[in-house]
Amino acid sequence: MLSSLLPMVLAASPYFFVDGHTLFRAEVELADAPSSGRVAVRELSRRAVKLPGLVIGHAQRDAEDVAVVCPPTLQRTDAAEACEVFFIDARGVATPLGFKALSAQLLPGPHREVLLWTAALELLKLRDGRTEVLARGVLEPRLAADGKAIGVAIAPGLTQLVPGFDACPFVLTGSELRRLAGPCEAQAPFLSSSGTALWISTSGGQAHPVVDGVSLPAMPVPGRELVWLDGHRALFTARYDTDTLWVLDVKSGAAQQLGAGREPALVAGRVLAFDGRQVVQVEAR
Repeated sequence: MLSSLLPMVLAASPYFFVDGHTLFRAEVELADAPSSGRVAVRELSRRAVKLPGLVIGHAQRDAEDVAVVCPPTLQRTDAAEACEVFFIDARGVATPLGFKALSAQLLPGPHREVLLWTAALELLKLRDGRTEVLARGVLEPRLAADGKAIGVAIAPGLTQLVPGFDACPFVLTGSELRRLAGPCEAQAPFLSSSGTALWISTSGGQAHPVVDGVSLPAMPVPGRELVWLDGHRALFTARYDTDTLWVLDVKSGAAQQLGAGREPALVAGRVLAFDGRQVVQVEAR
């Protein structure tokens, strides 16, 4: 009887998170959580990934990760062309890819393909040591939930990050770049598996979410960290005085706060996050 009330342990999987500019790999037991909210998971192990500098960003896909690592002496963001990209396998072993970038994301598929966003604001696809330019004047690309498209904000002619620019939201599918209807002054859109586009715009003077071109009322908004729970619900980190997890239903516009947490990631069909002390599994039903 008691066993029926306990979460069912499904498997052990790696989860990567950053704490103090150090990337950690935690081996965690995944469970079928019984209710909404955050549930602490059992960590079987936790260790730092050996990397030669400060981690300014990473992106996990399944059991693997890519990280952008900057020199410990880096002080200014405009010097980020010195930051190197590393691939981290499921065991937590890091391999330099030999390229510099502001951000990197693993593309789905059997080949090790990596999406790179460079200091020259070029979007590149890296495979077998060769790169292909996908777009220029790009601001913070975001890979769609199914990996079939890329959300980008485009500022034509821009070749470095400077204050005062304006960017508009686009979707890149293959070689086709499509402008999304709706306000500019935009971050790159997050794209769900159903094709919904969610982006943040400062049009009108205040940051607010835009869903498929329709502005929603101002609310806590995501920065880089967002995962789609399904075709219409997005889980994201709002970074203000504290890091807090929120769920936004883009159909209704309703937002729900779930508590402390950051760096949500889909791991073996479950959503994991780090709350500053421990790894938690997040359920939002």
